[in-house]
Amino acid sequence: MQGNRMRPWSWIAVALLGAHGGVLAQAAPDDTIVVLGERDRQTKEQRFVEALAEPSRNGQLARFTDKVCPRSLGLSDKNNQDLARRMRRVAAAAHIPVAEEDCRPNVVVLFVQDRRSAIQRWRVDRPDFFAGLKPAQIDRLAAGTDPVAAWQIIRVKGRDGRPMGRVDSDIYDYMVNQQAVPSRIASAIEIDFSASFVLIEQKLIGNSSLVQLADYAAMRTLASTDPQAGDKQRLPTILSLFTSPGEPVPLSVTQWDLGYLTALYDTRLASRARDQQRAMGKTLERDGE
Repeated sequence: MQGNRMRPWSWIAVALLGAHGGVLAQAAPDDTIVVLGERDRQTKEQRFVEALAEPSRNGQLARFTDKVCPRSLGLSDKNNQDLARRMRRVAAAAHIPVAEEDCRPNVVVLFVQDRRSAIQRWRVDRPDFFAGLKPAQIDRLAAGTDPVAAWQIIRVKGRDGRPMGRVDSDIYDYMVNQQAVPSRIASAIEIDFSASFVLIEQKLIGNSSLVQLADYAAMRTLASTDPQAGDKQRLPTILSLFTSPGEPVPLSVTQWDLGYLTALYDTRLASRARDQQRAMGKTLERDGE
């Protein structure tokens, strides 16, 4: 069709493109329509990052800025200590600052018999486990059917690093930042973790090794990750430990997992999630070459 270029994703394109995309030509009685299909330009590294990442409500990928201090509860004393030490090794391998062993824990792994009853008990006995979470958020944690639950206690700061004031009402809550500087590139606020928790029901442990449990816990606490989405992409990840019953599971954290953590902690906190993800994907590509 001379002088008339069609848009690639028109309804005609959808009708003519095959299952694998590409370029198809459709012959008509008195003319020829050429439909161009865009190839998937996302790399496997970019898909990996986008599958795992769970942006916060303000559209950023949060992480720790304090040194991390892991602690495990619910196993034998030796296993608790060994698991925490393994998590330290994973964090150090990803260039995440780690505190001394006698530190105050801010990364907590909880092995329990029953998720619902444990969370309901802690609401009364350990409300500090849920500091900053709304009652409805805690309700959702307790009501979930997944025998694993992970959550973070977040800290909100301006780009100058100073804490922001919080204003609550019965309808909404918002932050007050007197130092905000408008920007299309970066957010006016930074969100980081002050503490991170993962709860694992003991019935899940099965034949999992302590290394697998520790590495899984590291990927759930050092970043906010989605194991279900992560399991659907094709690169291996320890996040598949509890989502792929009967399927082969990595024996430890994978190079992609470590690359994800390393790239995340190399991003600017004030960057928006899409920019962080783009930068992380490029870092994984470069490091994998």
